Amino acid sequence: MNKTVKVIAIVLAIVLVFLCGFGLGQKKGLQLQVENAPVTPVTADADATTEPTSEAPTDATFPPEPITEAPTELSTDALPTEAPTTAPATPTTASNSGTVTTTKAPAPTAAPTTTKPVQKTPSTKAEILALFTKSANKIKTSAKKVTRNYEDLQHNEDKLQVPAILKGIGTGLINTFLKKDETPVDYATKDEIIKEYPVKGQTYVTAAKESDLKSATCTDDGKYYNVTLTFIDATDPTNTGAATSFNIIKAEEVYAAASVVKSFSATYYDAKIVCKIDKATGNMVSATYTLPIVMKVKALGVDAQVGMTFIDDYSITY
Repeated sequence: MNKTVKVIAIVLAIVLVFLCGFGLGQKKGLQLQVENAPVTPVTADADATTEPTSEAPTDATFPPEPITEAPTELSTDALPTEAPTTAPATPTTASNSGTVTTTKAPAPTAAPTTTKPVQKTPSTKAEILALFTKSANKIKTSAKKVTRNYEDLQHNEDKLQVPAILKGIGTGLINTFLKKDETPVDYATKDEIIKEYPVKGQTYVTAAKESDLKSATCTDDGKYYNVTLTFIDATDPTNTGAATSFNIIKAEEVYAAASVVKSFSATYYDAKIVCKIDKATGNMVSATYTLPIVMKVKALGVDAQVGMTFIDDYSITY
């Protein structure tokens, strides 16, 4: 049962329990048939820029050759009493008095070794988003396998709004559906990755712009860039906020799954992606998606609100 069906089943179960005198409260779920509607592509400017790098150092210039020619006239007072058997050529320096003194020729400076340019850690929101976008979108084009390590569906009880008499029953029903699934699931073909990895059904992973983000941070642990993006809050977004990078619940999917639902609205808040990007390759090797949602549904004349958080953890292999 996918997330959308679970959401509808939870809300309808609460509504039906209320309308039928709790007679349906013993049922664990609703038999719902959902057609996988195609997801409308998101149009957004993905301004991916190249990672900033430092220019390699230029070759150092050696000191000029010292002057080896002896002066034509020398003061006899400055000459040694005995000439050395072997006189190395040395540069001469004339003083103001005309006396010439000898100095030892400087040793040649060793040539600098060539070093790899130092990578600059992205620091601005634009730089971090560019790094994330370039790396994330490679998942759909270059990854050999994606593993969903776990799915954790949590109930936010403080967001639950139903008739007072149903509070306790509603919480029990919701907790029946919302559990942590720690069974790994592999997407081992390009088609599976495109179909299942966020954004589902799209050939991209993100189409986020700076305006879609609350914040962006990046730290360098030596091997990986550790990137965290938080998204702006939005109700029923189509091409902004969480809709640019997460699998969101669309109203048309809800109406198709349950005709008794007369209105549906979803607010996404504090959506967050935490990922690791290999510095050497630019490949994203892990990502955790956290998506809190508040859903409002009206069905059979009853209004209900349910709060949930969906957490999905992935590993990516190239």
